[in-house]
Amino acid sequence: MTAAAKDTSVPNDIIESVTPHALAALLQGMGYRGEVVTIGEVELVRSATSGLPFELRLGNRLASKPNSAVDIVLLAALKVEGDDFPLDLLNRWNIEKRFGRLFLNQGFLLASLDVVIGGGIRIANFRAHIELWDQLLQDLVPFLRGSFAERASPATPPAAHDKPSESINSSQASA
Repeated sequence: MTAAAKDTSVPNDIIESVTPHALAALLQGMGYRGEVVTIGEVELVRSATSGLPFELRLGNRLASKPNSAVDIVLLAALKVEGDDFPLDLLNRWNIEKRFGRLFLNQGFLLASLDVVIGGGIRIANFRAHIELWDQLLQDLVPFLRGSFAERASPATPPAAHDKPSESINSSQASA
């Protein structure tokens, strides 16, 4: 092969784009559940880890590959009860965790992680993203429980003349 010639073959362990069915098969190959579902006209993949369901939604598509996506977003939703979810908890999570973001949207606490596949990534890299996501979701519930427990019990008992501080009921965030 000359220096000007390019090798356009893609090794078997490189993913450049995914379809819902290929994404479900990748998850299943990693030991996760992967189920393709259609909501309206959108196909997505549903899975779960440690009892928490999540979705993998396909993102941008290239004109050369209109049936497959070059990025995906992993999403997990927790129903929030009440109107005063403490935003400082979201900020603390987002500061402490480099990957995976929390935000509120229409009564749900959403955890998300983007994975860019465009340009090609190795299956091992994709697996690392899924394992990171798995760990983030496993950390989320204890983080929320611990944060609400901290708010419910003050570090020092109030003096007899102090007015009790308001605490946030831990039922405001439920899985």
